[in-house]
Amino acid sequence: MIRSWLGEDDFMTGIKKYLKENKYGNVVNEDLWQALSDSSRDRWDVKSAMETWMVEKAYPVVTVNRRGSEISITQDPFIFANTPASKSSTKWTIPFWYGALDKSGNFSRKMVMLREKTDSFMISDDAKLIKGNYGNEGNFRVNYDPESWKAIAAQLNNDHEIFSPGDRAHLLNDFITFTR
Repeated sequence: MIRSWLGEDDFMTGIKKYLKENKYGNVVNEDLWQALSDSSRDRWDVKSAMETWMVEKAYPVVTVNRRGSEISITQDPFIFANTPASKSSTKWTIPFWYGALDKSGNFSRKMVMLREKTDSFMISDDAKLIKGNYGNEGNFRVNYDPESWKAIAAQLNNDHEIFSPGDRAHLLNDFITFTR
């Protein structure tokens, strides 16, 4: 997840810096986050972004709601049981990669940094569907509004190979999870 967010070059620069600076010493996770932040050309604050990922009992589910070309995404903790943690107001920093499939059968891959409970963005009016966690780079589940699930199912029935094997597996896993 961090590698796709920072980009391969910045990620590897940060890893090399971290290993070089700490090769004979003890470390804490903040040392890694700092090295990755320092290597980010976009000046991402990796430490603050990773804080909730390291301390929370749960991980997030991002719910995608589409209304025409407007996409609304909402994050919540993902926990099966009705526990106090499932009522948490935790907010992760989520690099939300998505793919929008156009009518020509091409996906455009983009990223929105979800820092709040809810965010929204626009996609092309002619997009047939949106696939969250496109490329399976993130450690979170994705649920969709009923119409978006129908569009995904129709595409899978029509031409399932438009999705990579990993994206198909991710869709199937999430679908089974959310229909329990």
